[in-house]
Amino acid sequence: MIRKIIGFHRLVWTIALFLLTGSTIESSSDQKYETIIIGTQEWMAYNLQTTFFRNGEAIPRFTDYESWEDLGNKQIAAYGYNARYDDEISSRNFLYNWYAVNDPRGLCPTGFRVPSYDDFSRLIDHLAAQLQDNDGLTDKSEKDYLDFGLTMPGWCCMQYNDMDIYFDEGNNEAFWINTELSSKEIDSYYLCPESAWILDVGRSVRTDSDGVFFNPESTKKMAFSVRCIKE
Repeated sequence: MIRKIIGFHRLVWTIALFLLTGSTIESSSDQKYETIIIGTQEWMAYNLQTTFFRNGEAIPRFTDYESWEDLGNKQIAAYGYNARYDDEISSRNFLYNWYAVNDPRGLCPTGFRVPSYDDFSRLIDHLAAQLQDNDGLTDKSEKDYLDFGLTMPGWCCMQYNDMDIYFDEGNNEAFWINTELSSKEIDSYYLCPESAWILDVGRSVRTDSDGVFFNPESTKKMAFSVRCIKE
């Protein structure tokens, strides 16, 4: 039970949020990203979609369950996306494993980084709310200025060999947190050493929780979304 282990945190997207116009940044792969300012933090307005590290080196891509598992078991940085969107780059939901997130070559564009546990905590504290359900996160009809750009792409992988879809597509979005679990946390939560923190949004078959919460139970070879924050 995630709620019993680490507590349950809900994002407040409805009170005391001042969303200011951000800027436009360009990555090493010539992609441009809009940014948004929430409180004192500047975030990319959309999830990362890069196939190169900051130094220009290519990131290996997994295209099926076997290649995903092989790269993860070898602790090699990797990314993937739904195969059905091969011809529609704007519709691809890129997912990365932990080894890409933590690679010293840099995953985010220059001046940005993968958020820490602290970064997401500050975001949650700033938004400071109680949300009755997850719909409020993406309800553009009433709160378009609050939209964090959630796409609910799902995640990869768990005993599945068809890369046309990910688990929990449409119901879940999970963001990597660039914070290692301490040995004390691993022992306290009875986790394997290859576990890492994520921010889980929505409903997932991985847990019995629904909402927005910190989750320490995912292994580093799993693939989730990445949202960069300004350094």
